[in-house]
This record gives sequence, structure tokens and C-alpha cells, in this order.
Amino acid sequence: MNASSPKRFNTAGPCDPKRHYMLPVLPRLPDVDDMLDDESYFILHAPRQSGKTTFVKFLTEKINAQGQRYALNCSLATLRGVINEDKAIDRVFSQINEAMLSSSIDAIRQRADTYALRLAAWAGIPGQKNQKNA
Repeated sequence: MNASSPKRFNTAGPCDPKRHYMLPVLPRLPDVDDMLDDESYFILHAPRQSGKTTFVKFLTEKINAQGQRYALNCSLATLRGVINEDKAIDRVFSQINEAMLSSSIDAIRQRADTYALRLAAWAGIPGQKNQKNA
């Protein structure tokens, strides 16, 4: 999209406020900050195309900008239809590793190998290595 392209309504995939008309995302769920401060779990459950992915994208950016904790955003949509447990685990590791390596936070990128090995050990996969460095 070039600078002269007008904004449009988006009906597929995450929204970008530079390209799409959209309402502010984070104010829609004001209690999320309290849940994060309390180290509580929460589930983001909503219909298709209602802004879940866009919300998570903006929340990840906000958390990382604050500098008190780190957040990764990775999609497990590639697991749809995967029946084989080993393939599913490999894809999960791959998605997490890719999110770490592409993070804007240096501390996350620098620890990608260490965390990949820890996740592999936790899952009982000996010798799992970072795919970028293998």
C-alpha cells in the first residue's frame, strides 16, 4: 500500500490502523492489565473476524513497550488438521522459535536457543536445536 492509498475496511486478518478503519483495540478489554499484574490467566474467546488477533498484536506491542515483561505473539493455526502428536509438537516449537527470533526485543532474540532447548527438554525431545542455527 502506498502513501496515497485510502484506508479501507478490513474483513480478513489483523487490522493495521495505518491501512484500515478500526476502533481502538485495547480499551475494549480494560481488565487485561489487572489480570497481567495479578499473573492471572485469561481466555480470549470471540466469533470469527471480531478482532482477536488484532487485539493480541496490540497487547503484545503494549507489553513489550512497557519494558516490565516480554510477550510473544505466535499463531498455532498451522496445527489445524495435524493428527500426529510429534508433528504438532514440532510445529509448536517452530512457531514459538520463529516468534522469538523475529521479536523486536533483543533479550528475547538472544535467548531463543536457550528457550528452544528448555522447551524441548520439557517435552522430552532430546537435542532439539534452533532451526536457524542447526
